[in-house]
Amino acid sequence: MARNTLALIVVVGLLAACTCVAASVVGDKIATPAGLAPMASGCDCVGVDCGCCVHISIADILDDDVCLNLTYIASPVGIELTLSIDGKVIYEHTFGVGDEKFCIRIPFIVVASICVDLFNFTVTNDSASVCVKMEVDVLKKDVYDYDFGCLGFDFAKED
Repeated sequence: MARNTLALIVVVGLLAACTCVAASVVGDKIATPAGLAPMASGCDCVGVDCGCCVHISIADILDDDVCLNLTYIASPVGIELTLSIDGKVIYEHTFGVGDEKFCIRIPFIVVASICVDLFNFTVTNDSASVCVKMEVDVLKKDVYDYDFGCLGFDFAKED
């Protein structure tokens, strides 16, 4: 019992020390200074592929680059998504056209999970778009949020 109480006190203390810095890892790493709005998306898209990355630092829990790679799939229509932390893939899935929100536990951090929200998925004759938000939860408490904005997939530039 005392061990569990001590562990909870340590985790709560770590939550209080959370410093989360958003950055694009495409090209030079650019941290968002405190008090300024984050970059418009943190993503780069080419044709039907988009890559979105942020650097997340939460005390002694997480200090890594977290990346989402999204690819538009024409048939059946959907988005193929890969989530990686520090270059290691921790989740892969293909989603359909509807809004999707999923949460997965971070494999090497028992008390933390990452949630990704895909919404406003639209498709036209020559493009598609989807909006993406991400959050990190520790002990089911939201400690970090990042809005990547809406990503555009351009079929004309498909390789």
